[in-house]
Amino acid sequence: MNWKMHGHRSPLRIQSLFQTYGLLACAIPAFLLVLTGCKTGWEYRDTLKQLYRIDDSGDVVHTQTLKEHSLVYRLLRRVTGPFGYDPAPGEVTVEDPGHLGRTAILGILENLEDDPALMADAVVRFSFLASRAPFDLTRTQALQALGKVLDRYLPPGPPVTDPLQEDTPAVHRAMVQLITGVQEAEGKSERSAPLTPDQKSLRVDRLVRTRYGNPDTLGKALRVLAVLAKDPGEDPPALGTRVVQGIHTLGRALCAKTLESGLRTGRTPAVRAAAAHALGMARTPWAEKILLDRVPRESDPRVLRKVYRSLESYRTPAVARALLITLKTGKTQLEESLALRALTGYTRENLGQNPGTWEDRLRALGVLGE
Repeated sequence: MNWKMHGHRSPLRIQSLFQTYGLLACAIPAFLLVLTGCKTGWEYRDTLKQLYRIDDSGDVVHTQTLKEHSLVYRLLRRVTGPFGYDPAPGEVTVEDPGHLGRTAILGILENLEDDPALMADAVVRFSFLASRAPFDLTRTQALQALGKVLDRYLPPGPPVTDPLQEDTPAVHRAMVQLITGVQEAEGKSERSAPLTPDQKSLRVDRLVRTRYGNPDTLGKALRVLAVLAKDPGEDPPALGTRVVQGIHTLGRALCAKTLESGLRTGRTPAVRAAAAHALGMARTPWAEKILLDRVPRESDPRVLRKVYRSLESYRTPAVARALLITLKTGKTQLEESLALRALTGYTRENLGQNPGTWEDRLRALGVLGE
């Protein structure tokens, strides 16, 4: 049959149309998704920033509303670029702030792979929530997030050599100059001059080599490096590499301070247990030391279980000796049981409950020394 004579399309033509429209049906949603934008780590960060606010009394509270642009506006913004219509964001009611906070924390964690600036900002924000969030659930989620950052995104590194004692005026001066890119003139007759890359590098080194006693100052220094990493401008690649290395160093330092404080002074067992679990994910010498120091000082069963479980991640002579001492002299049956389970995990052997048998085995493994 001649399909053209009867005003019909051929079967091949119909099949081609179906294929074309099918591709369009798949491509249009994908195109709209790109235009409107998936949630990025920075959008989740902005959500957290709005969600946890400091009220007039200085306490951190959950807000009930967020300022957010509509989906239609985000679409238009993508199409028109930065010079299009820019209305004020609308107020969106938050039905479940706790759930949104958890979603935002997880959303940030999923976007840290190739964004050192976001990682630096995230460590500061998680540290803030771990110590000041209004609910223990949020504090525990922030502590666990710090553990995941250490496990996945902050590579272990050597300790800082020749650390500088914290000099608050000097540190703040270095921060201001790095943010502004200008070196302040010392005399009234002198003019301020832009920082050269070498001068910027010296100030970055100043921030990185400082031994911070105040976690707030450490967090500010980390945020300065986040700004430099997010907008490097015309800085040479070598300076960018130094900034990223500095983010890793200061990020580890702030994680250490936050997790130690959470384990030592957490206001509830749930918070202390979350800090102990995060220290197990860290797998670093400083985290091992914090856990070992906590063993003789902790009495809550829930926290003790997490401490001993985390110690199983550290197959070192110091851990073996501490577990053996607990097995020999444990104050409670729970401590002895936890030490026994940890020793079983340490040696991959089940040698019963006799401390002498365990001591002989550990000595044979060469972990008890002379």
